[in-house]
Amino acid sequence: MTNATPPPMGWYPDPAGSDQERYWDGERWTRNLRNPPDPQPRHGVGHVPETLAPVSRVPSSPRPVVATARRSGSDESQDKKGLTADGVPLAGWWWRALSTIIDALVVWIVVAVTMRDTIASIVHGYQQFLGDSMRAINAGANPADVITTQSLMQAEFVNDMSNLVGAVIVSQAIYQFIMLTACAGSVGQLICGLRVVTVGKGKENRRLVWWRALIRAAAWACVEIGNQFIVLLTPFSYLMPLWQRSRQTIHDAVAGTQVIRPGRQADAE
Repeated sequence: MTNATPPPMGWYPDPAGSDQERYWDGERWTRNLRNPPDPQPRHGVGHVPETLAPVSRVPSSPRPVVATARRSGSDESQDKKGLTADGVPLAGWWWRALSTIIDALVVWIVVAVTMRDTIASIVHGYQQFLGDSMRAINAGANPADVITTQSLMQAEFVNDMSNLVGAVIVSQAIYQFIMLTACAGSVGQLICGLRVVTVGKGKENRRLVWWRALIRAAAWACVEIGNQFIVLLTPFSYLMPLWQRSRQTIHDAVAGTQVIRPGRQADAE
């Protein structure tokens, strides 16, 4: 009667009874140990195959192995730059910039159509201001005394310009709120394959809840208004995703949202 053929070389549960795996070289047990790579056993029901050498062949003084704590998949994915906590790719900065430009064009076109009289008044007032200033300078006045901050603030077109900017900010905020609650993304974001989700929940294929969309739109509007007093606040907010691991702008951080591009994951798969 012939002996059973020993199993192939590989890692098997340690016959010495430890929680690690020991390497079988095809003839005998080696001193090499490792932590199990998977929670499920790799061979059968999780015991040492009967055809392997008995426990007595285990080296008496195996090489010590320092056990390391294994992290969960969610923790590892959080450490990977460019992914949500559940492993969905975050939107790249250039895609976000492109979607922002598209949205700005959409809003400005709507505002330009509805406020065309105001825009015409701004153009006319600006031309008149420049004409009056040039005539005063040609008459011998000092340019620094003609075009001043006070003279600009007193010009009629400045008030119309403020009204126009305010209308754009309000329109953009309302537009974002409606699109986020209805489609989980603005027109520009949908064109670029982007979607706004709650932080760490990229795999949830649903629209943003209304109160979170409202907070995000309001935070965006506050940043735009604050930019009138704190110079470069808006550019700073839009540049934040370049160095922040979660790739959030100020309004994303306030609302607890992230912008994802799930199409990248589909392409990779």
